[in-house]
Amino acid sequence: MPTRSKSLLTPLAAALVLAAFWPVLGWWWRRVWDDSDEPLGVLALIRALAIVWRDRGRLAPAAGALAVAALCMILTRALAADLPMLVAGLGLVLVLVLELRLWALPGVVMLLSLALPWVATLQFFAGYPLRLIVAAVAEKTLRLFGFEVTREGTDLWHNGLAIGVDAPCSGIRMLWFLLFAGAFLAARFRLRWMPCLLLMSVAGMMALLANAVRATVLFFPEAGLVHWSHWTHEATGLLLFAPCLLALMVLARRWESRGRQTAPANASYESSRPLAAFAALSLVVAVSWAWRGESSDDHSPQEHTVSWPDTFRGLPLEPLPLSVREEHFAAGFPGALARFRCGEGEVILRRVSRATRKLHSAQDCFQAAGFTLQRLSAAPLESDGLWQVWRATRGSDPPLIVCEHIRSAGGDLILDVSAWYWRALRHPEEGPWTAITWVRREDEISASLLKSK
Repeated sequence: MPTRSKSLLTPLAAALVLAAFWPVLGWWWRRVWDDSDEPLGVLALIRALAIVWRDRGRLAPAAGALAVAALCMILTRALAADLPMLVAGLGLVLVLVLELRLWALPGVVMLLSLALPWVATLQFFAGYPLRLIVAAVAEKTLRLFGFEVTREGTDLWHNGLAIGVDAPCSGIRMLWFLLFAGAFLAARFRLRWMPCLLLMSVAGMMALLANAVRATVLFFPEAGLVHWSHWTHEATGLLLFAPCLLALMVLARRWESRGRQTAPANASYESSRPLAAFAALSLVVAVSWAWRGESSDDHSPQEHTVSWPDTFRGLPLEPLPLSVREEHFAAGFPGALARFRCGEGEVILRRVSRATRKLHSAQDCFQAAGFTLQRLSAAPLESDGLWQVWRATRGSDPPLIVCEHIRSAGGDLILDVSAWYWRALRHPEEGPWTAITWVRREDEISASLLKSK
């Protein structure tokens, strides 16, 4: 087969797989550009595609690779109805890796994996455990230097003041950027699998350590021991990120000579039949999505018999119809959801009886609706305990103050959905839980609630 024609087989084969998994691509597109997540994966995808295009002549699929990729495609599609879309996305990546023989370029495999929208999912599942680790390391470090600090969960107590290691302090974004840097360097220097995995492991450990150092440093301004401008929060993270990136570059260069991987050898491609058969299978898989439901993260039916309270903080609750977005969300929500008018504001109640990924933070929901959120200090309100508080703005609309917490059946309060998820897994007997979201206009709120974190 002529070289020019052969070089076109790589993008053709990749296009067949992408067409076969068009619902996964649609989900990826919505998640990447939905403000509830972050479009970081686009960086990884662009770099991976650039390398695939550069080596397209050598990555032309061979008959054996197409056969294995076809089996993986069938298996992924067969299980898709029972898999979260993120797992189906990993299946799509695996099919591409097998089809184009990308196993010879582990850095590219890592980049394609990072192209999936991981940040919000990692924040939900790993955010709280990472914050626990960061808080524990910060506590030990501060006590080592003579500060009387005790830890309760993710809060550091000093002289009667609680300094919270909150969701932004989990370090998920720093972890993603360092993993991306590791994958980028592994692809740049063509590292083999073992050096590549070592580099990615080092990136993960450095992210955890750097974030623990950041939390320790920021303890001092949060505790009032020093007075720094607010921009120093971001500057501290950048200053710690720079040496981590430099260390990864040094390691990648050192391991290059011992672990450099060559591009795959040119595939022997004597017949167009394997590719034609793969194209036919891709068409069948693509069409099959039309009559079988796409996967979802949770298939539990919504609870319909729920008794909602009549009042909230002494004010009557007047039922309101759900918006189109809320109705769409409620259709797949494994619990019950209701919306009420309360005085001049609104209250949204969500009730679940077990741990579920579907209980999103109000922050995610408002960002998905186009709001920009600024986190304010967690505020105690009379008779209601602590609330998570945000200031939400969108265009010329009046700013809103959004308060939220999660209350167990016994009355215990949890401010963070990631912390609630792990607690609900360990203690299902504490359910059902009610997430209360209270939304009011800013001009109706006491100024004491508007102190920025």
